[in-house]
Amino acid sequence: MSFISVTIILLLIISLTNARKICPSHGFVPQPRNCKSTCSQIDDQCPIDTKCCYHIGQPCGFHCIIPKNNIKKSGQCPTLQTDNPSWFLCDAFFCDVDNDCQGLEKCCSNSCGSKICLTPQ
Repeated sequence: MSFISVTIILLLIISLTNARKICPSHGFVPQPRNCKSTCSQIDDQCPIDTKCCYHIGQPCGFHCIIPKNNIKKSGQCPTLQTDNPSWFLCDAFFCDVDNDCQGLEKCCSNSCGSKICLTPQ
């Protein structure tokens, strides 16, 4: 196999691996002004196992950080959850991915689009 073929295969594997990883979000917190970024939202500017993600803390801006694994738990998110008080809670933020939730719960969008942990159907 040629060097170019091996390089292409390695880049493909890295991009597929990073596709299952997501940047942590910050919910509905407004982004501060005058942030200084060390990357420009392009993951290939970052070392392997990191992604260019927005960071709201200090220093704020886009930086290469370790992303969250987006490993899906079984089941489907419910479409209506009237018995859960978080279902109607707008501007809430409890999770980014299923792994942020305890036990069998999944990270789902509620009626307002907020991410909350719910028992799957």
